[in-house]
Amino acid sequence: MYIKDSETAHFFGISSSERGESIEGFSKKLIHVPNEEKGIILLWEERTLYDYTPPKLYDLYKQIGSDILMILCSSLTAARWSGDRKWINTQQHISNFNVNICLSVPRDISSSIWSLQERISVAIATTLAGMNPDAHIQIAYPLHYLMDGGKVAGHLIQKVRLDQDNDFLRIGIGTNTSSLPPRLPVNDHLAQHLFSVPNSLDIPSDRWISLAKQYWKNIQTSLQWDTMHQEYLEFLTLRKWDTIEIYEDNGTAQFGALISRWIFHSLNPDGSITIDDTTLKNKEFHIKKIPK
Repeated sequence: MYIKDSETAHFFGISSSERGESIEGFSKKLIHVPNEEKGIILLWEERTLYDYTPPKLYDLYKQIGSDILMILCSSLTAARWSGDRKWINTQQHISNFNVNICLSVPRDISSSIWSLQERISVAIATTLAGMNPDAHIQIAYPLHYLMDGGKVAGHLIQKVRLDQDNDFLRIGIGTNTSSLPPRLPVNDHLAQHLFSVPNSLDIPSDRWISLAKQYWKNIQTSLQWDTMHQEYLEFLTLRKWDTIEIYEDNGTAQFGALISRWIFHSLNPDGSITIDDTTLKNKEFHIKKIPK
């Protein structure tokens, strides 16, 4: 394990009294803590972990020599594509869990991006369900995670080709863990209309490493299967005959153009959506379920 300093170690509940050699990473010196997991890096406040490109992460991944690289930090001030949506960052100066999980995977696993997303989604939903067995965990299409109807987590994936047979993945997972659930941002049209409320697991920072390990364990399991499509459907909020509105994902905090308002029939293994007799393919969507 590598840490930035003693303050960082204390935040994550790690004893840093015994120290080994240090390495250079993230434009800072990182101190090795012996007798801890080799592939974990603990940082203090970061603007965003996405300031560090996948090639730089891969260089660090090779330097450390672990099968898995997990990077956690105490807080983010500008999470990826968040803009002014402070509820997913450090609203009211309260930190929420975030991790980058980096690993190398065979191309046959990562070649289908939708299959890969479903595998990761099932792993995240399974982890959330295990952290709170009494809660109702669901996936709101495509990559938003609900606990008892309130958004509690989300994820992003970056994929970089290493060679003919392998890819390098960065899986960024954010989870609301503070004792006070964040507020929905008034300037975020998506959040206001897709989620009725936010929610939180209420997990203190000295348990974040355990949470990151559980995410990794379940991701590892999901990647071993040919498909996790059926498991994804079981977590999905959408059901056959639901009335839905499909909006184009224009990459902002606002809804894109309305594509269709129709009856949901199925989400197919290739990621296409069937409504009535029409199949929508190769699009980025937001789906809003219309209450009956």
